[in-house]
Amino acid sequence: MTGPWDRALGLVPPGSAARSSPCRTVHPAPGAAPPAGQAEASFPLVRLGAAEAVFENPAHDFPQRVIYRRDGELLRARIEGTRAGRVEGADFPMERVACPGALPPRGREAVP
Repeated sequence: MTGPWDRALGLVPPGSAARSSPCRTVHPAPGAAPPAGQAEASFPLVRLGAAEAVFENPAHDFPQRVIYRRDGELLRARIEGTRAGRVEGADFPMERVACPGALPPRGREAVP
C-alpha cells in the first residue's frame, strides 16, 4: 500500500491510485531487532508538501523527527532531534538505482 506522502515525493506514478495507510518500517530479516535494541516507535505524518513529508514523535528519545524531501531524482531523508540537551541531525541521500529484471513504473523511463 502507498500513503499520501508517496505521491508528493514522486514515488507513485501520476495517474495511479494511492491509498492512505500508515507508514511502517519493516526489518528485513526475521528476528532482527530495531536499532540499538529500541522498541517500535510511531512517527505520525505532521506535514505534507509538494516535495516533502515530515513525521514527528516528540516523545521518542532520538530522533523526534523524520523528514523526506524530493530533490529532482534524489530522495533526501533526514533525522533530527535533541539528545542529551543538544540538537542533532543526520542526512541520508538516496538515488534511484536499476533493479535487474524490474519493469519501470508507468510514465517513467527505465533507469540505465
